[in-house]
Amino acid sequence: MLEHISSFHTLAQIGVALAGFAGLAAAMGVSSEKSVAVFARLRGVVLNGLLLAVGAMVPILIDGFDLPYDLIWRIAAGVLLVLNWLGLLIGMRMYGAETTLSLVDKAFVIPLEVSVQLLLLTVILGIFSSHGEILIVTFLVLVLLQGIAMFLSFFDQVFYPSE
Repeated sequence: MLEHISSFHTLAQIGVALAGFAGLAAAMGVSSEKSVAVFARLRGVVLNGLLLAVGAMVPILIDGFDLPYDLIWRIAAGVLLVLNWLGLLIGMRMYGAETTLSLVDKAFVIPLEVSVQLLLLTVILGIFSSHGEILIVTFLVLVLLQGIAMFLSFFDQVFYPSE
């Protein structure tokens, strides 16, 4: 049984709220004449919120199989890494080659993505096998921070356009 299951439920709720708030901001500020980059960033924020929500539920689902404690976190990290890669592939496909990265992307989103990937790989490889739970929670918090950075960049593009 997971020790801090309420933390995962809370992170899942925050992920859903992030995705929903991005949709609300989009409904208020995005019009049909906005650029493709704004819509791509909106989808990125929503995908990030969904990754957080689903990612927080993965360990809970795996725990239901009564596996050894260490194995729960290694499997969860593998599933989360695959979900993260899928989100990256979808995001790259949406952005396209014509979109340039913003300062927020260069300063926060990309370094956080590198940190997230390395963190999951350490759990999968069992480098810190006794700390799997806290590393997965750290992953989820980094995904949350990444989503907030993406949302701020989206908010900036929607409500303070440079055009």
